[in-house]
Amino acid sequence: VSIFIGNDVAPKFFAWAIPAGGRARIGLCIREADEPVHNYFKKLVEKGALSGLMRNAKTISTHSGRIPLGMLPKTFAKGAMIVGDAASQVKGTSGGGIYTGLVCAGHCASTAIEAIGKDDVSEKMLSTYHRAWMKDIGDELKKDVQIHRVIASMSDRQFDEIFDILGQEDILDLINRIGDIDYPSRLAWNLLRKEPRLLKYAGKYLKYSLAGR
Repeated sequence: VSIFIGNDVAPKFFAWAIPAGGRARIGLCIREADEPVHNYFKKLVEKGALSGLMRNAKTISTHSGRIPLGMLPKTFAKGAMIVGDAASQVKGTSGGGIYTGLVCAGHCASTAIEAIGKDDVSEKMLSTYHRAWMKDIGDELKKDVQIHRVIASMSDRQFDEIFDILGQEDILDLINRIGDIDYPSRLAWNLLRKEPRLLKYAGKYLKYSLAGR
């Protein structure tokens, strides 16, 4: 897997190339950029880091869409519950939502089974779904959004500094031992304890957390 960072490549987020047998999944996500997203994608594959790989490649399919980031205060109503992207149950660090959607779908199904058994689909009854998934992964999703806002505020120079730090052998060992793509905040706090130079970025995290953004 190759990841590409830089405000001239994918402003305030990242681009990626993921091998899949004889194929590859290539994409990028941006936030608040000066140009449409397809302009950045075109530059990446025609002139940028992936131009060599794409020179003799054939495009099989393309698609695009928006990724909802941020916590919804309510994911239920009388006779209805929402799950996945519709409920903004997305990891702010990667934009991924398969794991989180499945976790929340489990809570949704449990609540639906109980509600049908009691013949009660009132708002009060279905509110147990929201409380259940929030208790399970809500805190992690909130932290992910704050980490995302820190990343989105960084300059290319700051990215270079962070990757120099993360490239150290002892830091890579820590990442490989305890890193979890579905719970990135656990690794973040361990990295702060291990490498004091990262503490200045923790200040940004606290700023966004206190602001409730």
